[in-house]
Amino acid sequence: MRAEESVRFIFGIHNHQPVGNFTEIFAKATERAYDPLLAALTRHPEIRAIVHYSGCLLEWMETNRPAHLDGLRALAVRNQLEILSGGFYEPILPLVPPGDRDGQIRLLTRYIKDRFGTTARGMWLAERVWEPGLAADLHRAGIEYTLLDDYHFLSSLDEDPVGGFYLTEEAGESVGLFPICEALRYLIPFREPEETIGFLFERRGRGEVVVMVDDGEKFGLWPDTFHWVHEGGWLERFFTALEKAQQEGWLMTTTFSEAIGSLRPRGRVYLPPSSYFEMTEWSLPPAKRQRFEETARRLREKGEWEPMRSFFKGGFFRSYMARYPEARRSVSRGRALSRRLDPLDGAAARRGVPSEARRHLWRSQCNCGYWHGLFGGLYLPHIRRGVQESLALAAASLRDAEAGGPGVTVRVACVDDLEAPEVAIETDRMSLLVVPSAGGALAVCDFPRWPVSLACTLTRRLEAYHDEAREASLASAAAGEAPAGTPPSEGGINIHERRPQASPDLPRHLVVDLGERLSLVERFMPEEATPAGLMAVGVTDLSRGEAGCGVEVVEREGSATVIFRRGIRLGRAPGSPGETSFELIKEIRVSSGREGWTAAFRPSAAGDLVREDRILFGVEVNLSLVESSARVLIAGAPPRGVSEPWSGTKVETAHVDEEHRGFSARFSVSPPCSLWHHPVRTVSRSESGFELIYQGSAFIFVWPLQALGRGEVAIELEMTDLRRSKPVR
Repeated sequence: MRAEESVRFIFGIHNHQPVGNFTEIFAKATERAYDPLLAALTRHPEIRAIVHYSGCLLEWMETNRPAHLDGLRALAVRNQLEILSGGFYEPILPLVPPGDRDGQIRLLTRYIKDRFGTTARGMWLAERVWEPGLAADLHRAGIEYTLLDDYHFLSSLDEDPVGGFYLTEEAGESVGLFPICEALRYLIPFREPEETIGFLFERRGRGEVVVMVDDGEKFGLWPDTFHWVHEGGWLERFFTALEKAQQEGWLMTTTFSEAIGSLRPRGRVYLPPSSYFEMTEWSLPPAKRQRFEETARRLREKGEWEPMRSFFKGGFFRSYMARYPEARRSVSRGRALSRRLDPLDGAAARRGVPSEARRHLWRSQCNCGYWHGLFGGLYLPHIRRGVQESLALAAASLRDAEAGGPGVTVRVACVDDLEAPEVAIETDRMSLLVVPSAGGALAVCDFPRWPVSLACTLTRRLEAYHDEAREASLASAAAGEAPAGTPPSEGGINIHERRPQASPDLPRHLVVDLGERLSLVERFMPEEATPAGLMAVGVTDLSRGEAGCGVEVVEREGSATVIFRRGIRLGRAPGSPGETSFELIKEIRVSSGREGWTAAFRPSAAGDLVREDRILFGVEVNLSLVESSARVLIAGAPPRGVSEPWSGTKVETAHVDEEHRGFSARFSVSPPCSLWHHPVRTVSRSESGFELIYQGSAFIFVWPLQALGRGEVAIELEMTDLRRSKPVR
């Protein structure tokens, strides 16, 4: 068989660990997936392959595993490996400004040239999120080609897209597109190598190029794969089988740069916005996702899936921004910071030479904290904290670059163009973001010198997999235990085929919050409310407040007070006898040199509030904490953890200490009040099964409503260093 008729097989891996992930996960992934795969390639020099490493992972390896990078360089120099570029910190490109797209790609391309001695011509597209305008962005950044799933192409072509590559363009600027074969993504490494060889053998004689590039973590880090891929010998058998096929002359392993140099494009194609199939499924609203999954299952059972596959479309990645305000707010804050940075470093950043502030911003754009699917993503609190703390550091570095002094800056602007104005408060020690449309609630509370981001507790929401979690929990209860996920009857462990398990008590945590989990949120509750009740069913609120509120800013030298006014109607039912109407005034007071704030609440007129003896007034503060290292100290009471609901009475001060990040959040209240606490937990579907995740803690400062009627009630937060027991400077 002539070489041009051989099947050209491009095998590759994409290795990534997100900003904010635990150091031990970086190490485990390296030891169980990245190192063994690199060693196998070294043992099989005739196997040519593709690799992509995100900059997040490369930075960690430079410090902790430089020998691995030396091994990569050796394989690249001998032309066995092609190394792909991409956004350095693995951003979803359509979510970040064009200048940041260019800069992140150029930064990784230059790193590859300097560290590995090779020029990256193609790139990995984070989560294969494609929008048509990206063609021009990639072209401008020096990228010749990228990879998408064959699923992207189905609605635009009559033929099977697998087997060649295509060109697309935007405004006359072209880029090549290679389709990744979905069938091979499910075969490798979950079935015996002979099945992959058989699949490729059927395509011999056509002169095709067949691509399989997927997550490197599936080669050792995903559940049970280390035993199957390495200890069980799958990888060695796979590479040996590829070598045999090459010796027989009908297959050759190759790279994108060689394929694009020896093959002509099949034609021009214009693709709609999309991602890989599973991502389009995950991005659907819960009810639609359930119907989507059920319809797909029925089509497969009837043998009708393949002819219908090209018409079966899921959701759009940007839908996550509507479903999860936490993600959208981070995107909006990042865009605003990027605009402020442009006059300072915009030109250099577009060349891939970021300032300190810009690099922190780029870290905050790491994609894993902006979506939720089988791998946790947004639901993982340490990943969200990684995003928020990077934003905090970017804001602090920008303030320093702008020669911001010790004063206070208050900006009232639309951080998100689709929303009402928000109030951004910056001092030399902290950043706050207050949402007037949510009654003056606090959405961001960052202390960048640590860094610590306190206000990123995830809201509990309905998810499509909640019914499946209930069923799995019932099955576990019937079995008397919660065993590990059950693998298929033969072959490796494909996480998409696992039957996930859940603990018997999981259903009681499938709670949907009544509103977003912000802080400094007023609650008007019946006297029978309890912390455990709030955790189980959400807050029962007897008030009907206006959706938004008026904003007034009073600035003085070194301090500022932001005043919010909102109308409240209070009663057990709308229009019920005795309903009370009043205006609630909330003040948030800050000053320079201080890591903390004061929030004060009072009615414009006491009215009938002093006679309301069966209603409680509470102020809820949600804190993002590390559960295992947090405790609460209240004078006269033993230390309390944050894993269970509890309450304390006659509280004047409370210290929320977290050893992991070394801070103490000291709350002082006036007049003394009750303090309620309950943990906020969510249920998430992960590669290991259903998981109960601690997202943070709700602290509710509670007074009889009569106390509000008598005058001001106030909460003061002061951050101190747990190791030095004094304010951080």
